[in-house]
Amino acid sequence: MEISKKINEMKWKLEMSKYKYWWHYFLAVNESTGEERPFFIQYYVVNPEGSAFEPKFSEPSYAMVRAGTWENGGVQVNNFYGGNYFNIKNYVKEYQIFIGHCTVSENYLKGNVYLGENCAEKHNEFMSNCGEFSWELEKKNRIPYNVENNIISIASSLERFNTEFIGNIKYNGQEYKVIQGRSNGYEMKVFMNADFGFWVNMNCNSFKSELKEKVDANLNLIGLSPIILKKELNKEFSVVLNLEGKEYKYSNRVLGSGRISDFSCDEDDKKVTVYLEAINDSSKIQIFFQDEKENMMKLIYKGLCQQHSILNFWNSGCAKGFVKLYEKSDNSYILRYHLKGSMANFISYIE
Repeated sequence: MEISKKINEMKWKLEMSKYKYWWHYFLAVNESTGEERPFFIQYYVVNPEGSAFEPKFSEPSYAMVRAGTWENGGVQVNNFYGGNYFNIKNYVKEYQIFIGHCTVSENYLKGNVYLGENCAEKHNEFMSNCGEFSWELEKKNRIPYNVENNIISIASSLERFNTEFIGNIKYNGQEYKVIQGRSNGYEMKVFMNADFGFWVNMNCNSFKSELKEKVDANLNLIGLSPIILKKELNKEFSVVLNLEGKEYKYSNRVLGSGRISDFSCDEDDKKVTVYLEAINDSSKIQIFFQDEKENMMKLIYKGLCQQHSILNFWNSGCAKGFVKLYEKSDNSYILRYHLKGSMANFISYIE
């Protein structure tokens, strides 16, 4: 009964939101060279009822599957479909989403994308490089990032998971293996009914102490400000740090979760930097991550309204930085952990 209820709730979210996507990030190892590389796979749908067999970019109305990796400024390959190629199927224990020949569920994802060089050059509306990706992955040990503390408003609903991926991905003919315990995996489901003037999402599962010893920790930060009736709402933040079996959470929206005392997402000619400081009754956290633009890529989306027709996001797959965690003692906060983070996935958009 509980499973059926969850399936119906998810189906309602998928059908009622104007656009939705399912983001996956993970590390994989080249089976020939041993090289470790980050990848992402995104299943994305916007207003599918507005198109049939061909995507409409002006409205917009389409389904899209996007896969990419960070190499020489980033490679992303996007394939587009009309709304008729987007389907939701309910099974006994889960639902599955189909976009063309690609599929994704709570337990599994499979598909491939391809775009030739001539086609990529001629069609700017595809917002794509040329290349080919194919994948078949299982999801294991999915741990939600404090679902009750996720940002939920009249404009958005988000679900975030620390996830182990197992399987294979092929990139331009090169075979990569996704190994359990080494995938550094993260996934996020987004259901939106509006554009936004601000967005930042960051996840890091790779931390070391100042002595360069590996630390059992993962961090997720999300912030956004939806635009409703042409007015940008206040910025909402949610931060969750799981550290050696203990959860630390901060939010400026959920009562009892403290406050965000400082935040910046800055861009200059060479790099993008994210900084956040938050505090609650028992602890304080400082987060700093950045990446060079030459290592990052731009993700481009069509906005829902003419006012925001094109949305450009900076996307990093290997950001570095630190987390400082302070715990309260009497009336002061004492530094307990200074963690060095690497291979972080962060996506930022500031209007």
